[in-house]
Amino acid sequence: MTYMTWRLALDMGTNSLGWAAFSLNSFHQVGRLKDSGVRIFSDGREPSSKDRVGESLAVERRTARGARRNRDRRLKRKRQLITRLVQIGLLPEEAHAPPY
Repeated sequence: MTYMTWRLALDMGTNSLGWAAFSLNSFHQVGRLKDSGVRIFSDGREPSSKDRVGESLAVERRTARGARRNRDRRLKRKRQLITRLVQIGLLPEEAHAPPY
């Protein structure tokens, strides 16, 4: 059976990833530091927009997605209303065409 002679430690942050590799002694306890480092990521914000300082890059996508969801929900409510009105006889059958 082989044993690992080193151990990896990770520190995962929101904008960075830190790591350190330690050697292990014969009792499998942490010995000396072999190597370490850090990787820093951008925080996903527009660095130099004049009118929106520090605004997230996902704002436009999120806004468009919200608008699509609202539109789809409104169309679904209209379809359900028309279907129900046709079922109870308050609208003619030919009014059952999709409202788009």
